[in-house]
This record gives sequence, structure tokens and C-alpha cells, in this order.
Amino acid sequence: MKESLRVAVTGYGRMGEIHAEVWSSIPGVRLVAIADPDPLRWRAAFERYAKSGCRFFALGEDMLKAEQPDIVVVATQAPDHCRNVLAAIEHGCHVICEKPMAPTLEEADAMVDAARRSPSFLAVHHQTIFTDAVTRAREMLRSGEIGKLYYIEGWCKGRPAPYDLMEVGGHILHLILYFAVGLRHYVPIEVFGDVRDMSRGRAPWYDALPGSARPIDELYPQGRPCGIGVGDYLFGYYKFKDGIRAALRLATLGSESHEFMAVELHGTKGRLRIHQTQTGRLFFKPTPHDTLDTMAWQEVVGTWNPDPKWIVPTRRFAEDFLDAIRIKREPAVPEAAGRLVLEMTLGIYSSHFAGKPLSIPLEDRKY
Repeated sequence: MKESLRVAVTGYGRMGEIHAEVWSSIPGVRLVAIADPDPLRWRAAFERYAKSGCRFFALGEDMLKAEQPDIVVVATQAPDHCRNVLAAIEHGCHVICEKPMAPTLEEADAMVDAARRSPSFLAVHHQTIFTDAVTRAREMLRSGEIGKLYYIEGWCKGRPAPYDLMEVGGHILHLILYFAVGLRHYVPIEVFGDVRDMSRGRAPWYDALPGSARPIDELYPQGRPCGIGVGDYLFGYYKFKDGIRAALRLATLGSESHEFMAVELHGTKGRLRIHQTQTGRLFFKPTPHDTLDTMAWQEVVGTWNPDPKWIVPTRRFAEDFLDAIRIKREPAVPEAAGRLVLEMTLGIYSSHFAGKPLSIPLEDRKY
């Protein structure tokens, strides 16, 4: 591997800023270019990094041709991920792609196929597994402190459910994979989705219809474009080959919580719960039951990191990616894992509209 790798960032929104900050501080690499078509973002990047010799472009394609970076971080909006990832791989770059990997499985398939045909590494930025809370929970799970894991449940923040599904649900589903199977031995084999829609009346029990689907940025204008969606209550239920079961629930609530999402691990001896508060807080219940004596959760000391920009887990993700390149191993979140998360995400809609559980991998790749 080169002594100094050249890194470029495409997209300088919130996550693009974080990636640029992280990569500019890692020894052995050099942030050489940032691309973003927005003049305000372009100027913000220029004011921060111009003195270090970083160059700036409106288009990612122009940046690739001019700079020939070794690593490209694609932090654009999700509808632009596929185009930018394919262009970077075509230029021989290793790529980190922000989540969600793509709005459709068809695009995710194209990205996976391109990476597998090339010597380039492609990773999807599910950095949550590098938080202290998740690391400690994995240690407690492996040590048997909650017994045998049999069920995992996750829930989101109360924003419009289709937006939470794409923006937060992917992180939760990746954590479910991480705890259930480690992404290497067993995989989810079935998804059952149920989507409720309030748009046709007050009662929350109406089935969502395909014709009610809209671009997600219309449902949540202050958010980011990340495909199309429908529904106010979304439920996903997953079967795994090794017997573990998992569920994801999302609800459009009257108020949203910017920090509240959670994953709960149910074991035969106890439970663990991870809350997103900054980069996570871990709680432990030393019994599988709720009784009057055991209603309270015990916080696990040393698992909370006040890191609102997620700098620490993003840096750990970057360092893992560099190590994968150096010794030619699979990164922590390879392209196949990112696609599987997307498959579990969109499988909620596919199953609901099919009216039955569906096997994974899904047959319909276009959604």
C-alpha cells in the first residue's frame, strides 16, 4: 500500500463534513479533494481545507479525472449514490458509500456487481457498530451474561415512518444483523411486512396502498431525499436461519426525538438495550422477565460517549477500511452487508404489498 493514500469526498452536507474532518486527521492519508455542486457548501469546504492543499470541484466526475484519488467517500444524497460509486470504482478507487446504500435493490445490485468485478473495496457506512455501547453489548452477549439470544427488537424516532425507515431503520437492521449473525454465518431467510396508513381516515388500521406512495422528501421536507415510501406505522418481522427472530417498528408520532432510537436484545437470562443518546448508552436487565423488583434498567458504566457528530465511530470505521485495504481483507461493512440491510428495509414494503411473508433474497429487485 502507498505510504500516503489520497482521499476525496463527494458531497459536503452534514455527513460529508464529518468524513472530511475525520480523513483530514488520520496519519498516512491526505484529503486531496472535495466535490459538491452547492455554492454555499463549496465555499464552506474551501474556507476550511484550502490551506492544506485540498482542491474543490462542483462535480464528482471532474474530481475523479483531475485528482485520481485512492479512496472516495460518497456522501451525496441516496439517489446519487449509485452513479457516484460506479464512477469511482471505474476510476480504480476504493469506496465508502453513505447509507442508505441506494433507493432500490436494482441499484445496490449494480454497485455490488461492479465492486466484485474490480480490485476495489466497497463499504457501506453503518458506523454504529464502532460505538462503545455496541462494542460492550457484543462482549456481554458473547460472555453469556444474558444467556442465549433469541429475539431482537428495534424502533425509531417518531418522524414520518418512511423517512425513519430509510434513514434510521438501516442502522437498526444492521445492528440486528451484527448481533444475530455477525454477517458471516447465518442470514435472514424471511421478512414479513405490515404497513398501516392514516391518510385515508383517522383509524390507524388501514392497509397502505401502492398508489399512496410518495417521494420521502415530500413526506418530511426537512429531511433528505432517499427514495419513495408510504405509511404511518411500519412493522417488519424477520426469521433467521439459526432460529433467532427480530422485529423493527416505526411510527409517525406527534413529536419526534432526535436522539431516541433503540435496539433491545432478549436473552434467556437477561436483556440489553442500546439507546442512541449521542453515540449510544447501554442498559442491562439481569433477568429475562419484568417483575416489580426488576422493572428498572442498570446503565452499563463507560458506554456513553458525548459525540454528537459521531466523529469517533466514523474514524474507527475509516481506520478499519484502511486496514482492510492494507492486508486485503473484507471491511467491517462490505457491500454485501449494505445490500442485505437494504433488502431487509425494502422487504417490509414488498411483503406488505404481496400480502404474505417473502423469502430473502427478494425476487423483485426494482421495488
